[in-house]
Amino acid sequence: MAKLDYVKRVNVPSVGQLPIKEGSGSFKPAAVQREDHDAEDPTDSGYTEKNVKAELKVTVLSDPRVNIEDLNIQDENVTIGLDSGKEYMMPAAVSTEPVELSKGEMSLTLSSSTSERIS
Repeated sequence: MAKLDYVKRVNVPSVGQLPIKEGSGSFKPAAVQREDHDAEDPTDSGYTEKNVKAELKVTVLSDPRVNIEDLNIQDENVTIGLDSGKEYMMPAAVSTEPVELSKGEMSLTLSSSTSERIS
């Protein structure tokens, strides 16, 4: 059975490696979304495309090394490491939602116009 990838590491240059809750993350690389368009004449059918931003959602564990204010990330090259060894980068990533602290955990959502696999 093939091993499933999950987000294992998140590194933000201004903060360092985030102490994330194991198995809490989801990562969606930047991609192209296509929408089918039907027509009465099949030769007129087709699709439209739009770019979809990369998105990372993780739960960051409360840690004295990470201040909640530090997670208001703006224009940073964030590196995402998967447990399989694959790595991705989200250039110029930004926080898209306010970080909320609850029960020793902080939810963090980042977005970037592009993403790239770096290993």
